[in-house]
Amino acid sequence: MAEGVTQMSFAEMLRLRDRGEDRFSALGPGSPWGWLYGGELVAQGIRAAAATVAPDRPPSAMYCSFVRPGADGVELELEVERVKDGGAFSTRRVVASQAGKVIGTLAATFHIAESADDVALTVAPSVPAPEGFESERWSSIFERRYLPSDDRSRVLSWCRLNERLPEDPALPACALVYLSDDLFDGPPAGLLGEPHWKPEEFSHPDRRVYGQSLDLCVWLHRPIRYDDWLLLEFRCTTMSNACASVTAEVFDRAGAHLASISQQLLFRRR
Repeated sequence: MAEGVTQMSFAEMLRLRDRGEDRFSALGPGSPWGWLYGGELVAQGIRAAAATVAPDRPPSAMYCSFVRPGADGVELELEVERVKDGGAFSTRRVVASQAGKVIGTLAATFHIAESADDVALTVAPSVPAPEGFESERWSSIFERRYLPSDDRSRVLSWCRLNERLPEDPALPACALVYLSDDLFDGPPAGLLGEPHWKPEEFSHPDRRVYGQSLDLCVWLHRPIRYDDWLLLEFRCTTMSNACASVTAEVFDRAGAHLASISQQLLFRRR
């Protein structure tokens, strides 16, 4: 396991302390690059918001703004605002802070299951099964298996969580955002002709680009099974003004389109 990452399961990471009045606190396993992993912040924020929502309403969409870098090993304070509880949707706003400073805000929507038309127009790419590739990971919580691509602005990867979670309607969404946030800097780096860097090398003096997440949007289309491999396809769609926009589509083994994700990153040459 990479330096800086402690032994902690995903379920333990999402075991929040209830501080009362819709306030929660949490700790995470850390990261090999020395600051808080964005996927951890979003996963814990969704979990805190879900704790204030009826269990028949799983997460359906979320938007996170990363305000400032967070510190590893420092307790995260999560304050939930109950914005609305309607007939079909609930809306929550979460403010995440450390040592009195806001490091991120999250808006999340929760939606009851409805009987409606189900039409998928986004088709999964034709790729080999994950069993034929080696795993790469910096954490014991998950693993990823990169797939070859001739497009420098595109990253394909199989990802999965390495544990079974208790039955909870919010946990699949928490698992997805934790897995996916690890891969967003790959497409813009490839577009600039930069090599694939390991997470522990993010601060290496020879690295010629600097990337930092600015905001993240997630739309959950269909139920997610976090205990099997998920196929994630990332593309850098535009780059300007020191910012890169990356979109991702998420599929299961059968090719079902499960989620769409978009992230904007600060991306500068050193």
